[in-house]
Parts: sequence; structure tokens; C-alpha cells
Amino acid sequence: MALELAGLGVAIAGKHPVAGLDLALAEGAALAIVGRANSGKTLLAQAITGLLPAGATMQGTGLGGKRPGVIGPDADAVELARCLDRGVDLLVCDEPGRALGRAGQRELLTALLAANRDRGVALLILTRDFRLPLAMGLETAVLSGGKLVERGSAAALQERPQHAATRELVNAGKPRTRTMARPPIGEPLLELQGIGRRFADPTSRLWKRKPPVAALENITLSVRRGEAVGLLGAAGAGKSELLRLIAGLGHASAGELAFDRIPYHGDDLAREARARISLLFPDPHTAFNPDLAVGLSLTEPLRVEEQLLIDEQADRLVEAVRVVGLAPDVLDQLPGQFTTAELQRLALARALVSRPSLIVLDEPTAALDPVDEAEFLVLFNRVRSDYGLTVLCASRQFDVLRLVADRILVLEAGHIVEGGKPSELAETGHHPATVALLAARYPGPLPLVPEPPAVPEPPAPPEEPPAPEERPAAVLEHSPDEAAEGRQVEVAVTDRGSDRAGSVDALDPEPVGEGDDDRAASHVEGTK
Repeated sequence: MALELAGLGVAIAGKHPVAGLDLALAEGAALAIVGRANSGKTLLAQAITGLLPAGATMQGTGLGGKRPGVIGPDADAVELARCLDRGVDLLVCDEPGRALGRAGQRELLTALLAANRDRGVALLILTRDFRLPLAMGLETAVLSGGKLVERGSAAALQERPQHAATRELVNAGKPRTRTMARPPIGEPLLELQGIGRRFADPTSRLWKRKPPVAALENITLSVRRGEAVGLLGAAGAGKSELLRLIAGLGHASAGELAFDRIPYHGDDLAREARARISLLFPDPHTAFNPDLAVGLSLTEPLRVEEQLLIDEQADRLVEAVRVVGLAPDVLDQLPGQFTTAELQRLALARALVSRPSLIVLDEPTAALDPVDEAEFLVLFNRVRSDYGLTVLCASRQFDVLRLVADRILVLEAGHIVEGGKPSELAETGHHPATVALLAARYPGPLPLVPEPPAVPEPPAPPEEPPAPEERPAAVLEHSPDEAAEGRQVEVAVTDRGSDRAGSVDALDPEPVGEGDDDRAASHVEGTK
């Protein structure tokens, strides 16, 4: 067996995120373990590889043999090659390729399948996305609450899921359609004309000057009121830099922006206009001060609006928190007390508290698992419909933008190379960047290596027929001088033989209670 665990348990900070786990993996086999965030996947991988964090304790049997190879979220094919060169028999892959681009992840996963097929290396792949083992045709186990609750082929689990955790993971990976009503489309709200953004080349020296590096080049676009525009591009395409300029962070090297017909170049965005543009960052953990109650962080956008009374600010705070599906009592808590999904909802609440006209989202689901991603997108579409928002959303994933955007623009190396409605791009997108971004995210199972054909034995050379025997000379029984008459001559005759021939549910509106007002007001005033 490549791995055989019995009763594995991991304890950390007084909790037991992994408890009583049994796992067997045969030599040369491949198994995917799928689980949501905080299901114990990463701790399981760390326990198997001997990399548990300080303070964590472990119990159970089956560990301590030959150390397996480790493939993390940012490991690429080069790191995989190094592991294989060390002669490992087992690779433990925690979210392999998640930090790479779409093409890089596909390349890595294909290389992992090839190592399993060609070298007999056992694979243990831990992922939050059920679509990965389904596409790759892997045997799959579902992890929930630190235990394996179901196991079988991915196709069988998709067709007949038994456990609630399995059904949740399977449903999150199914294609979804947008059903919320769209706000009416009006005149242009945001316009960009010939925008460029350049940075000094970090390798440039006084004695060897190099030209600036262009992050954006000649970007021209417009977003109309009520419209949702998506920016689709790989890592490094320029999406984040463009969104930062629009939100008033940074300064354009060329061109001009206009928000509601007010021209600007980035950080010179007028104070009044800045309050009407909200930006949602990719990682909600870095968007909040860990030492401040979230209620105080949520009031930051309201400080621009000096004319608002404290009671009005408190009402907005409570309303925004309720809109994203949370109760007002969370305002007293610190960011560390929330899950990633809850923090992203709070980040959305902070974006809504100033009643913006334009909301800008940079990879809004990058930190979420597929289940939380599906719920967040349903929530966001409902909020957009209720508030009549204009949206500019950037993502590497076409499936995310397809559910949010009315129109998608494709960025590559700082240029807009293609655009159109999601359905149009899916069917007729022809630019190589578009084709690569729309390609299948995960590789399919590799074909088995065919058995080498049997080499036929060379035919035996034909046997030469036996040489005819010389006939013996006639024996004369008489002397030459004697007459042969009356005598018989006998001749010997030789006999010759011949050879033969393989949802977020819509929340019921609740009246703002007097206690909620007091709680929100305390955060607005900054006092308790």
C-alpha cells in the first residue's frame, strides 16, 4: 500500500478538525479528496507529509514511512519534475495548480496523470472543486467535518450522491444560469479613451537604460448605466491595474477617463465622484483591519459624506449588513471571527453602504470555494437588481463572468483583443487568448499506454531440398572381356520424402430594531 491510515486525528488550538480518519491508497493508485473550505483538507495533507504547524498534535497509525512528495497550490511542472527525480512513490497534492493560470494548472494536472500512468507514482489530490476529479476520471472521496463520508468514482458520486456534503459539492459544480432581472440600460456612466499605464523596468540601470514596461496600452471602452461589463484575462493581463485606475488609485500614463462626464486620470478623481465608486478586492482577509470591529471598518466610506447625520449613517450600516444576509450583531465582532465567505459578504456590505453608482469587483470569488462562490454570485445578482447598480467585474474565469456580465471584454498583455456577449464569445470567440480562457479548465483522463505489439519471430529459412544422391555405377560382374549376355545388372534406387506444411434564498426584510440602531451608531461614533 502507498498509504494506509487508521484513526488519524489532528488537534490544534483545542479543536479537532480531523478525527478518526481511515484512508487506504494502493500503490500506483490515484485518489481525489474533495471538501469545502475548513473541512480539514490542508491539515490532512500536512499530517501525511509531516508538515503540521507548530502546536498541532497527531494521533493514529500509518505514518512515518518514506516521505512523500509535496505539490502545493503554487507548484508548477518544474517542481513536479524535481519531486519525481527524487524517486518518490507518493505525491500529496494540495489544491494543485490553483495559484497558476488556467493553462499552467492544466499542464501540471496533465503531468501528474502522466506520472501516475507512466511511472506508477501514487497520487493523493486534495481539492475543493468536484469538477476536477470528474473531468480527470478519478476515484473520489468526500471529506466533511474531518472525516471521509463517501467514496467512489467521481461519475458515480455525481449521479447518485448519498451524503449531504456530496450533494452540495456536486451541485456547486453544475452549470448555472442567471435568473435575476437586469436593471434598465441607460447612457454611458464610465468612459475610457486611449488609457495607457507604464512602469519603469526594474532591470533598468543608469548605464543601461531600458524602455518602460507597458501594463495597459490604448484601452478604450464605455460602461452604460445599469450595465454589467466583465473583464476576462489571465494573470498579468492588466485587469487589476485597470480597475485601480477607474477607482482612483494610481495615475494613467496616457489617455483620459470620465465618470459621469467628469474627466480624471486616476488619483485625481473628484471627492464627490470617489464616493460613488466602490471597489471590492480579491482577498477579504486583507480588506479589513484585524484589530478593528467590522462595524468600524464598514463606516469608512461614509466619512466622505460629511453631510450625513450619525443616525442616517447607522441606518445605512444596518441596511447594508442585512442586504448581504448577515445580522447586525456581527458589527461588534473582529474579522478573525468570520469565515472567508462571510468576510466577502461584509466587504460587499461596505461597498454598498455609500450607495454607489458604480461597483468595481476584482476577482470577487477567487478566495471562495465553489459552494460559497455559487451563493455569492446569486447574492450579488440580487443586490445588483435591487440597487440598479452599474458593474465592472474582472475575473480569470469565464463561468463567473457569464453569470454576472451582460458583455465581456478579453484582455491580453494590456490590450483589449475581443469582446461580445457571453453566449457569443462562447460560440464564436476566435482570438487565441479567448480560446485559451474558454478551454476546459481540467484535463480529461489520459489514454492508457497500449501494450507493445508482439514482435513476430522471423520465419525459418526454407530448407534446401536434399541433394540427389549419386547413383552408384553399375557393377559389372564380368570382365570387360567377358560377354554380358545372359547376366542382370542391379542398380540401387534411393527413396525421397517431401516436407509438408477501458441559494442563496432571498432574505425576508426585517424592520430595523432599536437595538440595531444603537449598535450601528456606536460604530459610527467610534465609541462603545
